[in-house]
Amino acid sequence: MSVKVVKFGGSSIADVSCIRQAAQIVSEQSKKTKVIVVLSAQKGMTDYLYGKALEVSSMPDKREMDVLLSAGEVISIALFTMHLKERKVKVKSLTASQAGIFTNREYTKAKIKSIDIIRIESELKQNDVLIIAGFQGVTAKNDITTLGRGGSDITAVAIAKALCAKEVDIYSDVDGIYSMDPNMNANAILISSVSYEEMLELSGSGAKVLNNRCVEIAAKERITINLYSTFTKLKGTSITKEKHMIEGVKVTSITKKDNLVVCRYELDDSQTSIEKVLGELSKARISIDLFTYDAKTLHIVFEKDERTQIKEINARLGVREKSIKLFNNLSRVSVIGYGLKKQPGIAFQVVSIIKNNNVDIELVSCSETNISCFIKRDKADELINSLHEELIEKQED
Repeated sequence: MSVKVVKFGGSSIADVSCIRQAAQIVSEQSKKTKVIVVLSAQKGMTDYLYGKALEVSSMPDKREMDVLLSAGEVISIALFTMHLKERKVKVKSLTASQAGIFTNREYTKAKIKSIDIIRIESELKQNDVLIIAGFQGVTAKNDITTLGRGGSDITAVAIAKALCAKEVDIYSDVDGIYSMDPNMNANAILISSVSYEEMLELSGSGAKVLNNRCVEIAAKERITINLYSTFTKLKGTSITKEKHMIEGVKVTSITKKDNLVVCRYELDDSQTSIEKVLGELSKARISIDLFTYDAKTLHIVFEKDERTQIKEINARLGVREKSIKLFNNLSRVSVIGYGLKKQPGIAFQVVSIIKNNNVDIELVSCSETNISCFIKRDKADELINSLHEELIEKQED
């Protein structure tokens, strides 16, 4: 059975007008093939529900929070299905439980373990379109879970994997991947294709277009992700196995990620080990943006909101205060490109641009597709525009 998997983000179904636009796309596609539509909650709904939880509890129970937050997607699928029925489309909605999406028990950031496609395949025989709630799943005991922010992307790619589909179309309010946030730079360039590796770097470096866990699944299963805007007819961006290099092009995109903190440990034989520090962070479920270790110096980069927990862990480990230094309110400015290590002089060029902007670098990391510099937050916006001008705009001339 030929099936097309499509996902619409919250901005694409934010109101009645948006729902009509998205429904028109689905209606046209359903005339050619069976369509599975994965929906997010309407724009602002998840934040609204989270706020309601905080009205009644200072520390909401995670299990009950998942029950609450999952309601946003249920509202979306019901409204969208009602409208498609109005258009005379043969359609049915399914919650994650009804669609057989099973997860582990890690509430608020669960991972999909399996999808039982029996119900999905049965319903597709009777309907042209299935509308499935993204972002949510259920445990083996039928407890509701959610997949974390951007979880609907994960749902869409996981369903594609289960049905052996080779593509997923993801619609939002942006046309695709740009060389920089177009809201910050009018000269940002729409990129027609990026590799999985580049997209993983983009997602991890501050670009909010896609959930990086969905890209990991797509890369492993070789599923192409096509990004489109619900509201324009531009081609968008394809995320696929490899990017065809154009001679002379060095850099794909410039990104930034704000509100980061670097914790520097000067460890010696009398103190706790790197294994114990990382082990405690893992137990506390603290997400590490980056860590480096060299000559007894350990740098750990994490989000600003984790500072209190980090200090508690340091106290518990007995790390001496004079051996720790926190660099607060940093931004990670990243230069992303395919095969950067093979581009002679690119690291020198990046550092030179930063120094010419009178910006101090707190920490640098490099990979095959990423050069990241951690700098003070108040310098980041001006710097990324300078990097974009020198590394991308001038390359286009």
